Amino acid sequence: MLKDIDDCCTAAGIWPHAVLSAHSHNYQRYMRTLSNNRVMPYFIVGTGGIGTQNIPAPIGAKSADGSVRFSNAIESYGFLTTSASKDHLTFTFTAAVDTHRSIFETITVDLATGQQI
Repeated sequence: MLKDIDDCCTAAGIWPHAVLSAHSHNYQRYMRTLSNNRVMPYFIVGTGGIGTQNIPAPIGAKSADGSVRFSNAIESYGFLTTSASKDHLTFTFTAAVDTHRSIFETITVDLATGQQI
């Protein structure tokens, strides 16, 4: 899938600052280091569906070429919120258990440098 995304971005001449998707019944975040040293978060947020699934292990594992790291995950219902300014993108995953809400993690990306801050 990374090759498909890369091919589309190369053909269009633009690259995303983050990739958001939903499939699995949990929250997962991967961090991908591109050849220009920019770091792009990939979020999988499927936490509002029919039920949760165990999170894959092991957190911290890297792809064979070392460019993608499985950074964090949680088995929980919840939601991802995003905010954008001219300088930053911020993503916050909030876990939801019954009526209780708690922030699991917040990730901010500097748009100029492409680095997590």
